[in-house]
Amino acid sequence: MCHTRADCIESSQAFATLSFLVNPNEIRYRATLLRLGRNCAEMEFVRVKQVINIKGAISVAEVPEPACGAGEVKIAVTHSLISSGTETYTIAQTGQNLLARAKDRPDLVKKVWDRVKTQGVSAAISAVQEKVNEPKPMGYSAAGIVVEVGNEVTRFAPGDRVACGGSSASHAEIACVPENLVVRAPDSVEPQHACFATLGAIALQGARRAQIELGDNVVVLGLGLVGQLAIQFAKAAGARVLGFDLAQDRADLTKELGADEAHASGAVNSLERVLEFTGGVGADAVIVAAATKSSQPVNDAIAMARMRGRISILGIVGLELEYHAFYAKELDVFMSRSYGPGRYDVNYEGRGLDYPISHVRWTENRNMGAVLRMIADGRLDVAPLISEVVPIGDAERAYAQLQSGETRPLGIVLEYPTPTKRKVPPPSAPTAPRRGARNVTRIAVIGCGGFAKKERLPYLHKMPGFEIGMLISRSGPKVKQLAEHYGVVNYGTEYEEALNRSDIDLVLIATPNSLHAPIALAAAKSGKDVIVEKPMAVNRRELDDLYAALQQHPVRFACAFNRRFAPASIGLKQFADACAGPKSVVYRCNAGLLPPGHFMHPPEEGGGLVVGEACHFYDYCAWLIGSVAVNVASASVSYEGQQFVGTDNISSVVRFADGSTATVIYTTMGNAKLPKERVEMYAGGACAVVDDYTSLQFYGASGKAWNGAQDKGHRAMLSAIVDAFRADSDLPIGLDASYTSHVLTFAALESARTGAVVSL
Repeated sequence: MCHTRADCIESSQAFATLSFLVNPNEIRYRATLLRLGRNCAEMEFVRVKQVINIKGAISVAEVPEPACGAGEVKIAVTHSLISSGTETYTIAQTGQNLLARAKDRPDLVKKVWDRVKTQGVSAAISAVQEKVNEPKPMGYSAAGIVVEVGNEVTRFAPGDRVACGGSSASHAEIACVPENLVVRAPDSVEPQHACFATLGAIALQGARRAQIELGDNVVVLGLGLVGQLAIQFAKAAGARVLGFDLAQDRADLTKELGADEAHASGAVNSLERVLEFTGGVGADAVIVAAATKSSQPVNDAIAMARMRGRISILGIVGLELEYHAFYAKELDVFMSRSYGPGRYDVNYEGRGLDYPISHVRWTENRNMGAVLRMIADGRLDVAPLISEVVPIGDAERAYAQLQSGETRPLGIVLEYPTPTKRKVPPPSAPTAPRRGARNVTRIAVIGCGGFAKKERLPYLHKMPGFEIGMLISRSGPKVKQLAEHYGVVNYGTEYEEALNRSDIDLVLIATPNSLHAPIALAAAKSGKDVIVEKPMAVNRRELDDLYAALQQHPVRFACAFNRRFAPASIGLKQFADACAGPKSVVYRCNAGLLPPGHFMHPPEEGGGLVVGEACHFYDYCAWLIGSVAVNVASASVSYEGQQFVGTDNISSVVRFADGSTATVIYTTMGNAKLPKERVEMYAGGACAVVDDYTSLQFYGASGKAWNGAQDKGHRAMLSAIVDAFRADSDLPIGLDASYTSHVLTFAALESARTGAVVSL
């Protein structure tokens, strides 16, 4: 779901009415609150089988069943298709050593080097190892039966036969797939054929990009699954088709499926055959469906194409083109991006925004639907492409066959039995808050994304006074691996599992921002103490609702404003407290640019960058000055382009009751070479400067300077929370302080929007 007309699609006017027919903020908030009404004791928490890849090794693991989110369709998968080309390539890539990966991906090497410079060698090595060892679900083309639909889903209901695509349509017994990546399967299409919808859409998009016309001469290079499908689409478009592959058996199959000619590349002179086939003119279009690092297939395509012909690339191939041949023929080269328009567009795939058919005729969803209709009509034959149907339990053997040096199967379909509920031990009933001093606090971490893995779990695991009692994350394979790594017995994908356990004292909420307030509210009702990552809420109404509810429930609460606990902050606060009279603080954050569509931008998901991150800095200034904020005046950047979001660039001046002022400058328009954060305090003829939490310097004051590795206070904050539990005291940065800082943040945004000074 989009948040501005400009973000919706290239033609903003056409999509504006779609974007604002409803208030997405209201829908998502109400949907989450409705979900909280489920009776946790009646829920079934189960394990499902899923194919995963860890460093090139394939296994079938039992993982928690995925949770069905808003805009998603939960599908009991009956069949899924192994994409022999793409998945074999993926296994080879993930099985490479680090040196080989570095050679293939210099862009990733730069990211690692940047992390070394800012966070040190140890942090960079840990991040690389974590990424390398991360389990990767395999598969992206499946079919099955709908068993549940999430809020906001309008086109499907339980019992529907469907096909689905995308990374969430993996080889697993249960898949939760965004609605725009699901299509209804005609009753006449067998389920083992319906699972070809996604691969078929890839081939169909490649054929569309080739702009095939009636009577064209078309050459297809590479006769794997996608190539075989592309051959049939070219024939359906009225073309004469010639195919080439290294394997004779695949060439023979292509002729059975309707190609006018097909040959094994080594058995004939390919260029001569193309010239004979086209009367010496060359191919009108060449579709490259090979999978190789070599640039030879593309250069062969250049040689085979006619003057001003077309080349459509839909395989993973090298692109070192022979310039003179390419130039002399004035060729058009088209990259075919996966299933069609909508692919990799977070608004289309993740937020459910469709493209009007009058502007975009063939989206990835419509391509998938077209493939299934052609199968139903008998114009696309996928049955001969199936080499074997394999039970999910034998997936490891199937992948081994694909990687063998012998004759490899063309298409392998994985088959799934009727789902059976493999229950985990039932959760215990919720209890009232357990107050009193305690030496060990059992914590459940809800949300195990990159931030929690980097800044929370390593510290919680080693810190005396904490015991990780449960991990919750949307990805079953990843949460299973994390639990095994940290020795955590209990893990799952539904946060209700944690809230319903009597042996959990505290929950740490590190989910996407839009879920912070609803889950914190549910946790409080379950009698759990709460730490929530910033922000507490993504809008003022949610904030007030949560604040009122937490006042009614006797649980301890803290928002994780960790920068207060940084070593540099401690010395700066001492300087501030020692200075009599008003102070002037300047907090500048060179935030860095997030890509369009990032979850932090939409108000209903991330709250926008000011709410999602700059709340840190309004809180920090108020804490540092130690007085009550009176009013705030803000201005945001006016910007109509696509690179930046104007409202993510804000300057605010906050006035405090003691006469102090704080200036917060938050921008995404800077350069990464400039350190991210800088705090300057001026008071009583002296000043102090914190530079990116790596140093503290004083000018005209006798404070103790500090220099060290970047430390934003993550470990120290958790240690302070442990101390609070041991002393049976309120948590640091409790409810009132957290609420006040968020009120200031929302007031700063309101001032930027209205141009008025907003009183607090």
